[in-house]
Amino acid sequence: MAYEMGNDVDKNAGQAVKWYKMAADGGDVKAELHLGFIYRDGLAELQHDYAESLKWFHKAADQANPDAEFAIGKMYEQGMGVPASQENAIKWYLLASNHGQVQARAVLANLGVSLAVSPK
Repeated sequence: MAYEMGNDVDKNAGQAVKWYKMAADGGDVKAELHLGFIYRDGLAELQHDYAESLKWFHKAADQANPDAEFAIGKMYEQGMGVPASQENAIKWYLLASNHGQVQARAVLANLGVSLAVSPK
């Protein structure tokens, strides 16, 4: 993160990716999520790579990370590296919502999907 943000070191996208990958290869879900964002959004000299982004988001989603699930939904909704699919977007937004991702609930509401409240 220090290399990504330039905290106490010069910003260096290559070094940031190197260290994130080392952590991700060890199963660190936050590193997987960061790699997903870096490849989706680009970082310094690194270009967008939606296929690589989806790979890392899926690794984090496999660990039930709601932010990764939300990010995959957004990629389907906007057709970033995948064919645009509201059906697939909703599927991923529902997973994220079920795992507590608050923003997913708002997006689902905007898409006209009502979330049933379970009785107590």
